[in-house]
Amino acid sequence: MAKKRQSSTDQAAQVKKIKAAAKAAATIPTMNGSASVNAKLQTHLMQCDAKILDYYGGSLIKGSPNGASGVPAYSEQAAAEALAAGRPYAASCPLMWLNLGYEVQASVPRYHSRVNNLEEHFFATPAFLKDDPVIIFMEPGQLPHTMTGALLASDPPEMRDALRQAVARAIGEKKPAKVLKEWKEVLMSVVMRFEVADQSSSKLAEMFTCNVQRREDIGLKWENMKVSSLMRTYEIMDLKRQLESFKGKEKIQLNKHTLAEYYKKIKFCKSSEPVKVGFVEVAQMLHSSALHIPLVQQVLFQFDELPANPLDGVYKVREVVIQCEKKESNMCWVFPMLFDHWQHTDGRDQIPIRVLQEDGPLGASLIRVFLMKRNLRDYLYRCMETQYTWDTCVKTEIRKITDSLLVFRQHMGFYDIPELQIAYQQRGQWPSSADQFLTIFEAVVYGYKLDSVLLTCLKNHKGVDDIFNHKETRHFMEKVKNAYAKETGADEAEDDVTTAEAAEKALELEISNVNLSSPELLLKSNPKHESAPLIEAGVRGAERKVQGQVSFVVDTTDGLTDLLADQLASKIRGDAESKSYVAIVMDGKTLCECGSQAKYRIPPTRQPQMSRLLTGFLGTRDDGLTEGDVLVCIDGGKGSDWMEKINKILKQKSLVTTKHVVIYTHESVQARMERASKAPLDLTEHVHFVTTDALQLKVQKRLVTEGDTRGNVIGPLGKPQWTDTVKTWNLTMQQKRDMFGADNLPLPGGRCPVEHEKEGKTRAQELVPAFYHEAPEALASEIAHCLSCKAIIDLSPGSGHFAMYAVRHRVPYLGIAMTSLHKDLLQQKLISKTTAAMMDNNDSLYDANFAAAVLRATDDEGGNGAGPAGDGEPTVEIENARPTTGSGGNSAGSGSGEDAASSRDALLASIRAMTAEG
Repeated sequence: MAKKRQSSTDQAAQVKKIKAAAKAAATIPTMNGSASVNAKLQTHLMQCDAKILDYYGGSLIKGSPNGASGVPAYSEQAAAEALAAGRPYAASCPLMWLNLGYEVQASVPRYHSRVNNLEEHFFATPAFLKDDPVIIFMEPGQLPHTMTGALLASDPPEMRDALRQAVARAIGEKKPAKVLKEWKEVLMSVVMRFEVADQSSSKLAEMFTCNVQRREDIGLKWENMKVSSLMRTYEIMDLKRQLESFKGKEKIQLNKHTLAEYYKKIKFCKSSEPVKVGFVEVAQMLHSSALHIPLVQQVLFQFDELPANPLDGVYKVREVVIQCEKKESNMCWVFPMLFDHWQHTDGRDQIPIRVLQEDGPLGASLIRVFLMKRNLRDYLYRCMETQYTWDTCVKTEIRKITDSLLVFRQHMGFYDIPELQIAYQQRGQWPSSADQFLTIFEAVVYGYKLDSVLLTCLKNHKGVDDIFNHKETRHFMEKVKNAYAKETGADEAEDDVTTAEAAEKALELEISNVNLSSPELLLKSNPKHESAPLIEAGVRGAERKVQGQVSFVVDTTDGLTDLLADQLASKIRGDAESKSYVAIVMDGKTLCECGSQAKYRIPPTRQPQMSRLLTGFLGTRDDGLTEGDVLVCIDGGKGSDWMEKINKILKQKSLVTTKHVVIYTHESVQARMERASKAPLDLTEHVHFVTTDALQLKVQKRLVTEGDTRGNVIGPLGKPQWTDTVKTWNLTMQQKRDMFGADNLPLPGGRCPVEHEKEGKTRAQELVPAFYHEAPEALASEIAHCLSCKAIIDLSPGSGHFAMYAVRHRVPYLGIAMTSLHKDLLQQKLISKTTAAMMDNNDSLYDANFAAAVLRATDDEGGNGAGPAGDGEPTVEIENARPTTGSGGNSAGSGSGEDAASSRDALLASIRAMTAEG
């Protein structure tokens, strides 16, 4: 009995001692002399221990260990036998057997925030200390059960600290007795490993080594077991595959929402991106679009095996895939080059997502630069075949080693760093010009020092020719030409240029000038004029106006919704109460056109294209059209069945359609026929406004025609003549075919209303309207004006009429271009139109200083912006800087006048004459 009382007295004394230590710790200065840098944290933890002992009492020290953790409870006999034999002994022991105030390295800081993170992740509910046991070194003859409260742990203490804090928090929050009982089981079943200290070295050194090594082991485990975003993508898709193959009683409906549900219970560490619906959606897109391609998969695995993946994050990979238009050929070119570029230009830091984005700080994305490099490669191939007569085996060898980045690096190394260059022996037997030609591939296509030149040209919408004419790259091509001239003796015959060749060059130059504005023509013809800096600044200002409001995406059969959803115009919502709407425009005539269709009839509707565009937009809305959306359908005389097709795509009930009639002048429609004809003239078409409720418009004056927006008739409007290059966008036939692309092939149409004379075949370099049947710009302005647009989403941008309204009125605009070429050409066209508008004092974009600078330059040149003809350069007439509204159709603020039209008509006539003679 006396022995039992003595044991109880010792137990109470030990508890009292721990509580006193906690109070004393509260008075320890945080940083004073040799005091621990962790004094504040230690004070907090000892207060937690005191709270725990206050609740549970001495049973935490003298109570019997349990094996609830899964490891057998401590046995005095087994411990004595193992330690006496020099063997380690592991068992479940009470946490309070440790001297919890002891630190192996008291001067190494530990952070309370990390303890909080560990508690939140591992001990939100009662849980045992996992993974590695507590390591304790014993002197020979010592037994753990005789040293309770004085055992010194040698491993990192953060997990124990988190457990102590979690138990104290549960007590402080007065959790149910059942929960607190579970916490006690955890405290009484902490896995400890006892080892006999090596007598050949000090115990302190051994404890230090154990502590440091354990932390390094934990770090190595994390580095090699962490789940990257790429691994997570495969993990999600594998989960989907297994669930779909599981044949249970209940069939599981798998979509992005149900897959995300499986991750809701997962606690993610800070370095992992939580799996939500958006993550799953991107993962599915990447898996279906890119990860099935072996080369892309290989490159992404290479990125992922690096110590720190610079492309880690599904949104970075998605940005690359989208800018590659999800085309396998593009991705197989871009991904290896992205890895190679990182290796040779950085090799350390992350690749920021902003340099992958089109609107990033570089002005053009790295992806566009890499794709331009492929265009440069193909351009060089064409030059090699058409301009140089080297031996076939030389050309074949050049193609062989420059076809891909991987092959090129294997044979040629890296040109920008001399130490990484590889001497390619075969080139020593080639002509000097071929050797110099291969250098262009090394420096421009597969080197990165000249990427700034490519970026500059891309920002300024320059092409391949401009890149090789740049002052920093020009010398490469000149060396090839000079060497080739010496080899062939052609240098003596350079001056013997035929008249036909000179005429062809002049024709090409004049064709390139057709769509330029007066200021751009001045800059092109006389870049050294004293007003040139002011004019150039104005042109750059026009470029900023366009880029600030207008954005385009390229039509694609897969992932169109993702492309649209990222754009500003798609995120804006209309307001029906204030009668300011988001216009979604679909011009039936524009969508039906193609690169080679006859101009006297409207081609048939492409139902799959129309369905894809509308469905792509509707994907950006949760439940179809919203209250502030107005779907604007310009039918072009397609008939009532056209709206029926659209309504089938919309699949929304209770939609309201408001119909307006557009009237065109008899003279303008007849003038388009360009010949005497008895065919009936269609002077009307309909604009259908599809909304969720009855359309309410602001009552305001119309922009161009008489009356106000209460009426349901717009007009009369004039249709511009196809030969009017001011109001009609003209391209060469070859450009037009390329712009429309293979997806916009001609469909079989019906017979014309009346027989027309068979026209001669259009030559590739002959100018033709880009779009024969699209609505005039005045109609686009009237529609946008009456809707008081907050944003415009144009499913059929055509020549950019709605985009020009957006620029003038600073409205966010998003257009879906048919091809990348359509996007680039239209962007440049809008810049030229904006520049011209800045010259017109009747236009809202008018800039007096800019107009004055252009007028001064024009006057200095005697009214001819090209100046005196010299060196075979053609002269170009400049538009009148203060035009009046012409009769070819209401220009909606464009101010394009008769003088401007006549000068351009004369230019077009001369071009056609030269084409006919050629």
